[in-house]
Amino acid sequence: MIKRNYSLILVLVSFFLIYCLLALVNHFSFRTYALDLGMFNQALYFFSTGQNAIYTLDLTGQTFPFLATHFSPILILFSPFRYLFGSYTLLVIQVLFILFGAVGIHKIAIDKYKFERRIALIFVIHFLSIWGIYSALSFDFHMNVIGAMCIPWFIYYFKDNPKYTFFFLFFILLTIEVFGIFLFFIILTYIIKLKLFSLKDNYLQYLQLFICIIYVFLVILIIMPALQNTGTNLQLKRYELIGNSPSEMISFIFTKPIEFWNVFIGNKIEPIYNGIKLETLLMILFSGGLAFFVRPIYLIILFPILSIKFLSNEYGFWGINNQYSIELVPVISLVVIDLSSKFYKYRKIITLFVLSTTILGTIQTMFSRKSKWYNEKNNNLFAMEHYQSEFQYSKLKKVFETIGKEEKVSAVTNFVPHLAFRKVIYHFPIVKDATTIVLTKKEGFNYPLTQEEYNNEIKKFKLDSSFRIAYSDKTLIIFKKKFKK
Repeated sequence: MIKRNYSLILVLVSFFLIYCLLALVNHFSFRTYALDLGMFNQALYFFSTGQNAIYTLDLTGQTFPFLATHFSPILILFSPFRYLFGSYTLLVIQVLFILFGAVGIHKIAIDKYKFERRIALIFVIHFLSIWGIYSALSFDFHMNVIGAMCIPWFIYYFKDNPKYTFFFLFFILLTIEVFGIFLFFIILTYIIKLKLFSLKDNYLQYLQLFICIIYVFLVILIIMPALQNTGTNLQLKRYELIGNSPSEMISFIFTKPIEFWNVFIGNKIEPIYNGIKLETLLMILFSGGLAFFVRPIYLIILFPILSIKFLSNEYGFWGINNQYSIELVPVISLVVIDLSSKFYKYRKIITLFVLSTTILGTIQTMFSRKSKWYNEKNNNLFAMEHYQSEFQYSKLKKVFETIGKEEKVSAVTNFVPHLAFRKVIYHFPIVKDATTIVLTKKEGFNYPLTQEEYNNEIKKFKLDSSFRIAYSDKTLIIFKKKFKK
């Protein structure tokens, strides 16, 4: 068994190293951010010390329970590992889960579709080469990745092993709130695909559908708004183009199909964002999405994923940047496997063609994209700039270690993930009751301020009699709160 899996192990190890060149190099080079690695690292700290996680990094200065921002209780399971890997913990876990998802694809190809191992290995390489993974790894840590990588395992056990099916059902649901919607359509698709229409014989599958509905209702519509202390989930504000409440949104979808399609495929914000959705659709096609035309049943899964992307009033959701395409990865992989099984005689031609176009498409996206605001330094493994840092890691690490764990800190976004293991940390320019302010003198690290506004803030604190300069060099400046003796 071990000998027969040498090729798979070699592929997994190779991609592990490639992924580390993205995720770990970015973090080492201070190209990870307060949102989202910083907030997840802070939550990791709280959970690892047995406390309820609090989110203090909101740009409005408000403080929420962490689960009000992302309903991700599974993060609790990862918290002990911070003592091993420090601020890199979640980045390492994210990479390992991607490889875990690839093993699930391998088992589906061999055990469910009866492909020979060489073809199954091509499916694994295809899965690991899809652009959505690289975009997600280049931008911090996200629970969407963890949930998406468990989907192949949910499908693998679906119907045949209820115990593991329910395990992965609940595991995925608890990664992040939106998976209640995705899993509903995944289960529905496989009920139809496998012709599990008898409620008496397949009551477990229908129970899973019911659990997803209840989960979405409770978590998205009741629990999260209660934690946010609002009447409605703040995340729903991203979909105001189709309504101001869940009922209005559902009504819009079913009663205004033409308007719905115009929002879905069009751009209702600014002309500068034209073409972003088209780029996403083309990347799906180049990565094997042509298979959806031959196996249209998978559109039942694809359409709600694209709807959550394309119906948002935030253009960042539409494109191929960041983590917003990760849910597409297992779906594309599964439909390609299904297509190859339908045309089994031509499986080698199909798999090699899809693999080639996928790799070429992914490499192309590393150099240029229509999606705004693409950062090649974070994404392009082939660019020398990716391996060059604006900061000297060892020097900054020593300085950061002098900041007490109990101190309340306000820091620029790039420093937050490295300083987030504490109860209170703010995303500069939010300062509030911070006793330490950690800033950089380098330009380009001023988000969400303009560079001029950022420079003015530094000048303001230099003149503020309640603060003193505790550290200063060419790249770094740290202000400390003065206390009366």
